[in-house]
Amino acid sequence: MSRFAYLVLLTGIATFAFDSRDDRSAYAQEKGKKKKADAKLPTKPEDIKEDFSRVLPVFDPGSHTQPISAMGFTKHNKKLVTVGQDFSIQVWSTATGERLDILRLPGYGREKGYDAGRWDVAAISPDGSRVAVGGEMKLLSAEGDDRTGRLVVVDVVKRTVQRVTIRTGLNRPVTAVGFSPDGNTLAMAIEKGPKEGAELIVVGDLEKRIANANPGIRTQDCQQVSLPATATELAFSPDGKRLAVGGKKNSKLTLWDVPAGATPTPKLAKEITVKSVTTSLAWSVDGTQFARTVDGGPAANHRGVELWNGDGTQGKSWMIDDLKVVFPRYGRFHFAHFLDAKTLYFVANGNIEKNQANGSIAGTLDVVTGEAKRVSGTIDGLLAQPVGAAAADSGLVAVTVTGNTEVLIGPPVPGKPRVRCGNQSQLPYHVGWAKDAAKPGFAWTNKPGVPWLAPSADILNFGFDLARVEPVGEIAGNNYAVSTRKIGDWTLESQNGPVAMAHLKQDGKLVQNFEIWRGLGMSPGIGFTLVPSPAKPNVAFATNVRSNGDELTLYSTEKNQAIRLMPRTTRTTDLAASPDGRFLIATTGTPRIVVYRTDGSSYPLFSFAQLNGEWVIWTPEGYYAASPGGEKLFGWAINNGPNSLVTFHA
Repeated sequence: MSRFAYLVLLTGIATFAFDSRDDRSAYAQEKGKKKKADAKLPTKPEDIKEDFSRVLPVFDPGSHTQPISAMGFTKHNKKLVTVGQDFSIQVWSTATGERLDILRLPGYGREKGYDAGRWDVAAISPDGSRVAVGGEMKLLSAEGDDRTGRLVVVDVVKRTVQRVTIRTGLNRPVTAVGFSPDGNTLAMAIEKGPKEGAELIVVGDLEKRIANANPGIRTQDCQQVSLPATATELAFSPDGKRLAVGGKKNSKLTLWDVPAGATPTPKLAKEITVKSVTTSLAWSVDGTQFARTVDGGPAANHRGVELWNGDGTQGKSWMIDDLKVVFPRYGRFHFAHFLDAKTLYFVANGNIEKNQANGSIAGTLDVVTGEAKRVSGTIDGLLAQPVGAAAADSGLVAVTVTGNTEVLIGPPVPGKPRVRCGNQSQLPYHVGWAKDAAKPGFAWTNKPGVPWLAPSADILNFGFDLARVEPVGEIAGNNYAVSTRKIGDWTLESQNGPVAMAHLKQDGKLVQNFEIWRGLGMSPGIGFTLVPSPAKPNVAFATNVRSNGDELTLYSTEKNQAIRLMPRTTRTTDLAASPDGRFLIATTGTPRIVVYRTDGSSYPLFSFAQLNGEWVIWTPEGYYAASPGGEKLFGWAINNGPNSLVTFHA
């Protein structure tokens, strides 16, 4: 890093820490002066403005920085392909766990956070050569007509990307995608509206469409059909002639006949109202049956696996109580795949042991005898919906861990060694801010299993000195302010349940409610805190907007105004304010810690991460400081347009 950039970062942080009265601090004055010393960027005056508008600072810990949405093995099982919500596709060696390649998607969502939607829907072709990834409509930071996108198809081998043009659904999100067994047909579901159902489109002759893409893959000749409800799960039968469709938000299950050809219009074969929501679908090897993993919610003990015949009639079922050898107390299924004619591989989250924290669980179920076995179990308090994969020959299986950002690979047999893809990152669970304004800094702990809603300063065991821009050797926890639920006669109380709330009260009287979790079961430890303010304390809280992401909000009690903080996080387990209320620090469910000013800005003042003893601290503009080995954790991505992968410079 250049001395110039280092001084900018140091001066900016120190200025903010000591004096917030003058917004024209060194940090603000330098805000637009992009990395002048970077020799890898073009130096022609006419090119500078264009290039800097395309540059995005990137934190790269050697694995995904947002949850993995899908993964699949390549032919011959030598590689595993993972698709993350961090706009990257990563390729791993199944023998060593080494990352072999990373493909960074076009800039349809900047880390700075101006475009808040997620791309959390993905599918991988059976041979691992292609990836379809998308979700909500994204705005590409580029001039021209092709500035939006909600789905792209990536050729992992050729390293090419093509935007898929979809005429239906206006700006509604893609909620599910799936490849046919030969990889040449792509099915997608598009949401119409919260209560308006969805649309299903099947695109044939994908190979030819990709070859003729100019620019992007055209699908206007494909006819959409209506679905009775939003779909999140799609599964083709082994012959590609039948498609099963279900959803995590409704009790509808549909079967469709899919004709051959370039423009196959699905025909409804059967619509079924089922007892509980569908979390995954998997066809048997011979295509005569399919498995449906189900979740009945907190009011019903209907979580498990159902077996259905190909004609839509239900067969056997196994609920959590039938699978005690795998789930000692609690479990939720999220993935299933038939390894052979009778063995189903599944992935779930649940208690590793009866009195232990939740984690990632993989197991097998013999659908003939009902015998279940646990393949692996890893404690992971930040993991909500683990993802699974199985090789075509069933020799290897995979399951996500570490907040869905890393992977374990191994045979589908208990007790066998597992290969880890990733750095076995330690994720911050709780944070605190230095009480002494003359010694600005923050602290955190990586210890899992700490009580979610009752943090205390003595659990903090790592610290960072912002004045010296270096880690603190040993810290005293009582020197740091942690999340607080009481300031004077103001209190912040929590209420768990299907809809978890935080209640702001003054003298015991309700002032405001904040929704922090809506879903099945209890709140998984969403962070919230009171923030000191001269008149009335403000409130900072995280809301779980869907099962795989949190939104941060700073609420001004005085102005009755809510400010959305960017970017959306994977899981914010803790928030803490500085004693003077000018700064807010938050965990993200990844190695990254973010720090905000509370003066109305939506974007982080800076971010910080520490991995294996190395650290990096950076601003949204790309200024950074790092330990000698920490520089490998940081770089810049240059956006090359909607149909090109991003160029990365370390």
